[in-house]
Amino acid sequence: MRLNRKISIVVFAVLMLLMVIGVNKKVSHAEDFSDAVAIQVNQPVGDFLEKGYDYQQNYYKFTVYEPGSVKIKFFNPLQSNSDQYWSVYLYDSEYKELCGTRIYGNKTSTESLTTGIPIGTYYIKVNSANRQRVTTDMYTLEAEFTASDMWEKEFNEEFTTATNIEVNAEYSGSIRGGYDYEKDYYKFEVKESGYITVNFTNPLQGDSDGYWNVYLYNSEYEKLCSETIYGNKTSTNLTKTGVDSGTYYIKVQSTGRSSASIDIYTVKAAYTPSPVWERELNEDFVNATNIALETEYYGTTWTGYDYEKDFYKFTIPKTGLYSIGVSTPNLNDAGKYWDLYLYNETYEKLESKSIHGNKTFHAISRTLSSGIYYVRISSPDRNHAASIEQYILKVAPTTTAGVQANCEHNYGSYYVDATYFNKGYRVYTCEKCGHSYKGDYTDKKVLEQGYLYSYCSTGKGKLYLSWSTVSDATGYQIRYSTDKSFKNGVVVKNVNGQSVNSKTISKLSRKKKYYVQIRPYVKEAGKKAYGKWSAKMALKTK
Repeated sequence: MRLNRKISIVVFAVLMLLMVIGVNKKVSHAEDFSDAVAIQVNQPVGDFLEKGYDYQQNYYKFTVYEPGSVKIKFFNPLQSNSDQYWSVYLYDSEYKELCGTRIYGNKTSTESLTTGIPIGTYYIKVNSANRQRVTTDMYTLEAEFTASDMWEKEFNEEFTTATNIEVNAEYSGSIRGGYDYEKDYYKFEVKESGYITVNFTNPLQGDSDGYWNVYLYNSEYEKLCSETIYGNKTSTNLTKTGVDSGTYYIKVQSTGRSSASIDIYTVKAAYTPSPVWERELNEDFVNATNIALETEYYGTTWTGYDYEKDFYKFTIPKTGLYSIGVSTPNLNDAGKYWDLYLYNETYEKLESKSIHGNKTFHAISRTLSSGIYYVRISSPDRNHAASIEQYILKVAPTTTAGVQANCEHNYGSYYVDATYFNKGYRVYTCEKCGHSYKGDYTDKKVLEQGYLYSYCSTGKGKLYLSWSTVSDATGYQIRYSTDKSFKNGVVVKNVNGQSVNSKTISKLSRKKKYYVQIRPYVKEAGKKAYGKWSAKMALKTK
């Protein structure tokens, strides 16, 4: 038994000797960046830390002449006490730390996190923790470098230093362990409209407690979509996002020191050109995606966002019956739904309905006159949003024949309030065929009559007027004339503002009798509605 043990020790010693053969031994120690010892990539170097110095450290430097990835390989052939350890760090040419790791004495070998780097000079520091835990054992160090254009290039911590990538190509990256909210940014160009799916892969399948957050941004740094990817999940695709030509960014971020995954990941901006996708951000009327009639368009609302909206704009060439249809072919959940709205050119809501996930097709059918219209598709809230499935939108002319033939109508209704410009009415719509009509009309709202409660002549050729304000008014109109019937020589003046209640009229003829009236008005979308004229008042100027 003892003989076998001796043989094993001899064999182990021989193996260690063979591993050390060819390793470059360093004679002098470098203790700061300025006198770092130059080493070659992919060639091991042997060294040790001297006993008796707190935080004793050795520095090395190497240069790479093309982009790629590097990892620091550290070998401890003697396997000393586990209480003794080294700390190993990698720095860039500006002495900013790229990554670091700790190697305990009872561990044969360790590799640092693989780090993507551009062309340049880099530094390695090996140091002890303190005098009590320093180990003087010989170690072997190697900067293992692989040339590649398919790696992130540190530091890519923000939009302005993002790593440039090509669409539909897979790139590797890594998050530095132990760093709060460490981020990697990538930048790419899209030449024409289409849609993007960010593919994220975790080839090592780490701990489920470790996770990344992945984001997609436009050129204005506005977030388009995001996803949380846990370490025990091999791969994830972010929601398809319709985009226009332009610059876009991907951000990969750890979620804190305790939960960050330090595994290598891969990321790809999968891009498909297409003229029939929404173009984010189309969150309002102004940025609505233009669509053509009789064409299917695709879109998605973002996962987990309350009241996320997609707007579309289309033009009706001539009056007729049209169908605004939405298909949800991949969703089968009645508890998930979108809201569908139709607006006219002045952003007035014409109709709305809910699109539930247990039905594959939904439509608003109604007669539309020629002009511009808008469709809005929005998620109601994050609990009920059907946002992880894409929808299909199509606006097309239709006929009542076939759609409404032999339909046993089941009408629902909603009321459109009267305004100062339009009558109120109730809209009845068949939930089966989409046939709709209006009824139960009510009169337009009417502004209160104007009322002059004070008027006098305040000076030569001047009149002072004061009136009662009206709550809904946006202004007041004054008219005056020397003609009691207001048929000749009538002058009209507008006074803007609901709360304004007086005005002095000057440059009038002296010692002349004038007749004066006032009325309130409300203005909306370039139109005005007026209240009745006040009683006619007569006043003579000085």
